[in-house]
Formats: sequence, structure tokens, C-alpha cells
Amino acid sequence: MNYEYIDKQSDKTFVLLHGTGGNLDDLQSIATYIDDHANILMLEGDVLEYGQRRFFKRYMDGSYDLDDLDKRAKKLETHLKKWSKHHGFSLDKTTFIGYSNGANLVIYSYLNLTPSVKQLIAFHGMTKNMPHQLTDATDLKVFYTIGMYDPLTTYKASQDSLKLFKVRGIQLTKLVTHQGHQIIEEELGEAKKWYIENSQS
Repeated sequence: MNYEYIDKQSDKTFVLLHGTGGNLDDLQSIATYIDDHANILMLEGDVLEYGQRRFFKRYMDGSYDLDDLDKRAKKLETHLKKWSKHHGFSLDKTTFIGYSNGANLVIYSYLNLTPSVKQLIAFHGMTKNMPHQLTDATDLKVFYTIGMYDPLTTYKASQDSLKLFKVRGIQLTKLVTHQGHQIIEEELGEAKKWYIENSQS
């Protein structure tokens, strides 16, 4: 997995995961808006779908390749532990920021694994055909945005995702906007407010 690390000598760090067709620095300006002082670890998916970068494979009907998704979620966890040691940042004070496909990779981890990074800002994510565990995950916190008119991660599908978070006991804050699949100013403002309220001292 290709990555770039921006060390700002902070005790806080963001891990950024772009959407389908994105690249390393797609979410950099969003991270800077939320916390200009935080270190930034930018990731780039290494799955190509018709030339567009993704973080995991999916089938022609849009359903997720769960074997590939599981493998890549576990690989991300392994890499994060390695990168945190190499660059000297604390996973206890790290927050994921994911959009669409990038958010979905972390969502799978939150529903099925025991992730080292406990906070996620998920813009327009969706669980689709993901499984989920029943083990306690009350230490995980998610800020989750939904576009009422999002054609890709529909409102109904997003509601199904929220049910899975609640089943696992994840601390969930949701925001519903009257927009589509794009990240809008309202989402950024509320994400920043949530981050400040939940950021570890």
C-alpha cells in the first residue's frame, strides 16, 4: 500500500483513505481543516478497477469481495502498527478519515476486527454485504455522514449500516444532509466539532 507521512511534530495523527478513483492527497485539505496541527498519514489504494484506485475488490454487481476485504483490513492493521513505530506516532491518538470506499475498509475493520485506531470520521460509507461480530466494541467512536440523495450510498443502505454499528455497541454520531455523494461544508464543520469533542488530551 502506497503512503506518505507528513510529520508536524504533533501528538495527534490522521490516517486518510480516499474514495474510488482517488489518490494520496485527496483528503489532505479536509484533515488540515479539521486539525491543522495533526500529523497526516495519507494512504493510496492498490486495487485497480477500470483504472480507478480502490482499497479492496468488489464484484460486477457492486457487492464486496469479502475475502479480499478481510485480507486488506488485516493488512492495514499490520501496516499501521509498523508505520506508527517507524514514524513515532501513537495509534491511541490517531483518527481515521475515510471517504466512500476508503471509509468502507475501516468500517469493515470496526465491525469485525479489534482495530488499534479507535476513532473514525466516515464520509458516505456503506456496509453493503459485510458481516459483523457481536463482541463488544464500545471503545470505538464513529462520526458518520449520510446524503439523503446520495445515489451510491443510499439513505436506506446507510440506515442498515447504522444498525450494525449499534449491534456492536460502537459510539455513533450521525449527520444526515440533503445532498448527494459529495462532501459538503456542513459535514466538514460537524466533523471538526465532533473531533474536537472526542480528541484525546
